[in-house]
Amino acid sequence: MTTALKCEQVAKRITKALPGAVVAADSTAVVVTSQSLCQVAEFLKNTPELDFDYLTNLTAVDYMDYFEVVYHLVSLKHNHS
Repeated sequence: MTTALKCEQVAKRITKALPGAVVAADSTAVVVTSQSLCQVAEFLKNTPELDFDYLTNLTAVDYMDYFEVVYHLVSLKHNHS
């Protein structure tokens, strides 16, 4: 079983590297702007301490006025999600 990282801490690291990318964060999720999605994904994969290299789930939520895409990521090396 993987260890869940605290999303607030991950969000702080993203914000430090990519100012303006994080819209919101809580204990279970980090919300990023659509414009920064690719940069955030690269950061999460290429940062050695994070090393998110496996997408376990991809889904979307259709709200009345916008879509939300949800990515569930895991680091096989570090055994965290």
